[in-house]
Amino acid sequence: MKKIISLVTMAVFIVLVSFASNVFACSAFYLQDDTTGVLGRNLDVGFSEGSIFVNLRAQRKQSIISPYQWSAKYGSVTFNLFGIGFPVGGMNEAGLVVEHLHLGNTKYPPVDQRPGILEFEWIQYMLDTCESVSQVVAASEKIRISPDRIGMHFLICDRGGDTALFEFLDGQLIVTPKKEFLKQAAITNDAYAYSIKQLRDYQGFGGSKPIPYKQSGSLERFVVVADQINKYGAKMTDEGISDYSFSILDSVNSGTLLSVIYNSADKKLTYKTRKNSNSRTIDLKSIDFTYANESIMIDMHDNRVSPGHFNKSSNTALIRKVIPGNKFLNLEKHIDKIIDYPDAIGNKE
Repeated sequence: MKKIISLVTMAVFIVLVSFASNVFACSAFYLQDDTTGVLGRNLDVGFSEGSIFVNLRAQRKQSIISPYQWSAKYGSVTFNLFGIGFPVGGMNEAGLVVEHLHLGNTKYPPVDQRPGILEFEWIQYMLDTCESVSQVVAASEKIRISPDRIGMHFLICDRGGDTALFEFLDGQLIVTPKKEFLKQAAITNDAYAYSIKQLRDYQGFGGSKPIPYKQSGSLERFVVVADQINKYGAKMTDEGISDYSFSILDSVNSGTLLSVIYNSADKKLTYKTRKNSNSRTIDLKSIDFTYANESIMIDMHDNRVSPGHFNKSSNTALIRKVIPGNKFLNLEKHIDKIIDYPDAIGNKE
């Protein structure tokens, strides 16, 4: 009997580990040529739905886990899996891009005098209040992510061409600046330093192992993206940087829900989704983020990229579809506050 229980326990453990490692299996990179730079990312998750939100300027916000409040200096367009205010990534009207990738060995700073917020709130906070990578670095000293939250690292770029990787390791914020990151401007679901070390075993990077195409592990995806970036730099193909970036993302598709290319300088983002392979572009320069306007909510799979009215019922339905019973997200105890969040920040039906 003990042996049977042990085997069942081990099977459950394997399933949970597998879920945790794949629910936010992501790949991202920063690619530049002589004229511009773009940030590309795949969101590889088991979820099937999601929304695009236009977040307005001057909205007053408060964390759902602490009294910390802030006002949105900048409007933004974000991709959200479970309701407005809790994005997985996006761009603001100043051209700042904040994207996340799951990182299992993250260790956030311990509780201190700084206010604590959710990791998804951290993304929105930076988009609301910052316009540059340097400002994100400074803002990171003022707040902290609660230590019990999902491990993530964050790839960030701005309109001026700066980019950096933010990782929380051993309770400390580690920022890999552009000068270092561009030596191999890829990231998946392992710490950057570890990935770089392993990369040296592969052909083209000092080793003899073949490039592991058609494999979906974190390290394998990192190597494939790194190889694709090197090929672009070596050949400077006739293919446009956006099209080439999508081809990189296609090469590491691992159950991808969302593929998006951000052009910070042009303040545009172009995306495809699992249910709609047509590329759609949102030009943030064409959006009026004034608070007096109505909020915008778009199904991420929809062909429409023009504004749609915010619908609290649809927002609530999305939340109730994703959060209940999802132990990995660990948001069920906050579900009522997440549902009521649109009212708290003044969103109108």
